[in-house]
Amino acid sequence: MKWYEKLEEYELEFQEKYDQYGAEGILEHIFNGETPNINPTHKYCVELGAMDGVTGSTTKWLADECGWKQLGIEGNPARRNENPDHVIEKITAENINELLKKYKVPTNLDFLSLDIDSNDYWVLKSLLESNIYRPK
Repeated sequence: MKWYEKLEEYELEFQEKYDQYGAEGILEHIFNGETPNINPTHKYCVELGAMDGVTGSTTKWLADECGWKQLGIEGNPARRNENPDHVIEKITAENINELLKKYKVPTNLDFLSLDIDSNDYWVLKSLLESNIYRPK
C-alpha cells in the first residue's frame, strides 16, 4: 500500500486544532512523520481562501506548530485581521502569479492550499501552466 492510500488513518489520529477536517494529521504524516513522504525545501506554505487566517485554516498548524512561513490570501475584506502574513486580495486566474510574486513566495513552495469557493480549477490551472510556481 502506498503512503497516500492511508491518509484517512492519519486524519483520525489528530485532534483538529484549526482545520475542520483533521488536515493537521495528514500534513504531519506527509511532512513531519517518522519517515516524511515529502521533504520541505523552504518550509513555506500558501493558503488561497484563508478566511480569517485561523478558522478552518489548513496552513496555520504548519506555521504555529512546525515553524513554517505562511502566506494567507483572502478575497473577502470582512475577514481582514492584524496578522501581516494574512492579506486581502481578490484571487483570479489572471492575477494569481502576480500575487505570489508581489508577496515574494518561493517558486518551489512546499505546500499550497486552494479553496476559494469559485474558480479553483482555473486558478490552479493558471498557476501550474505558468511554470513559475511549483508547489510540492
